[in-house]
Amino acid sequence: MDYRMEHKERQRFIALVKAFPNEIANEDSDHSIPDFWTECYEKNLIEPLKLLRTAGKRDLYGLCSPVKGSETYFNYAV
Repeated sequence: MDYRMEHKERQRFIALVKAFPNEIANEDSDHSIPDFWTECYEKNLIEPLKLLRTAGKRDLYGLCSPVKGSETYFNYAV
């Protein structure tokens, strides 16, 4: 996968957030996060988020909080 890193100014996000156990962070066989996306689509939660975007913007992001050893869960947001 080709990628580049860019420094961006501070941004705000409107998101659906769910906590996941740290153990899944490096589990290739775990489907909890893709299942969360599916759950959001099935509950029709994605369309209202799309309507809140700036005109012309079509991006949707998955945002992951840092996994900290002192905590047992991390937050993931759509």
